[in-house]
Amino acid sequence: MPFTLSEAISAALRWLQFEDLPHEERPPKHLWLSDKLGDWWKEIERKRRKKYGLPEEDDDDYDDRDPGSLGVNTVELVTRG
Repeated sequence: MPFTLSEAISAALRWLQFEDLPHEERPPKHLWLSDKLGDWWKEIERKRRKKYGLPEEDDDDYDDRDPGSLGVNTVELVTRG
């Protein structure tokens, strides 16, 4: 499979996973292809930490992977039990 087709399929699968998120955590469509999507996820993480009373993490330690990706969610589910 050509690289660009593979990347397009991967992106589409990530976007479909946004539907699994609570409505207030879904990124707006204009950010999906933007470099600012990482900033969106950082803000969502900050809001989650505040909501659940978790300590703030340093920005240097923040994991920039897309939380909508299967790998990140799988690790999160395993660690939370």
